[in-house]
Amino acid sequence: MKRAFFYFVLIVSACAHKPPLAEPTGLLPNDLWIDQQHRLRVSNGVFGKVRIRYEGQTDKISGKGQLLLELPGRVSLELRDPLGRTHYIAALNGKRLVAFYPRENVAYIDLRSGSQYMKRFLGMELSFSELYEILLGSIPSGQSGLPFENWEWDTNRRLYRGKLKVSGRSVTCWVDGRKRWIEEMLIDLGKDVLQVVYQDFSSCCENGSKVSELELASAVTLTLQQSKRLVEFEWGEVRTLAEMRDADTFEIALPEGTKKINLR
Repeated sequence: MKRAFFYFVLIVSACAHKPPLAEPTGLLPNDLWIDQQHRLRVSNGVFGKVRIRYEGQTDKISGKGQLLLELPGRVSLELRDPLGRTHYIAALNGKRLVAFYPRENVAYIDLRSGSQYMKRFLGMELSFSELYEILLGSIPSGQSGLPFENWEWDTNRRLYRGKLKVSGRSVTCWVDGRKRWIEEMLIDLGKDVLQVVYQDFSSCCENGSKVSELELASAVTLTLQQSKRLVEFEWGEVRTLAEMRDADTFEIALPEGTKKINLR
């Protein structure tokens, strides 16, 4: 009897965990683009609790907070330290990014969609909006219908591997043949290569009693392969917004005496 129960538990456990694909499903690039369009449509107007950890060659920063997205072009991020004190605020409104560090009373202002800020502080040749497109599981600046240079079944990874050019960058992505989500991306940024790994997919996003039909990776890891800079990002509670916020939501009221540094 005990042996029979053991085999029953073993069978149930095996069924509970969906095995990786052993054979290709016939997924086409157009299927991926359909998912990408849906992903940006559902996630346009998202509010979520987040945890972010950054590790560079000489410094480490981490914090928990909240993130508001209205892509393209509007982002608001606020992070707090373990004691609950605000230690970082960033807001993108159109092409104007303001990143404020309350402890130092310093604000960096970037009028190029945050691209100069991203390059200086994270070493990434990306705009602020493109970073958050990546966090949502989207190919940055990807446009539906862009042709892939290569699209094939990766036998070792048991995923589809596609390679394409987006805004002059070479992007390679590994895609789940059943779910159509991207599990990994390599983005050639010129001087470095950004690796993005997606894990722990779950249904997103709550809006009242409804849950939108979108699978979002709750854990995203970004690694610059040469400079070894690392960003770990975790989504907490995520919900879609019933209506868009006013433009003032994406502006920071800087305290009097704040040192302002314009990035060019």
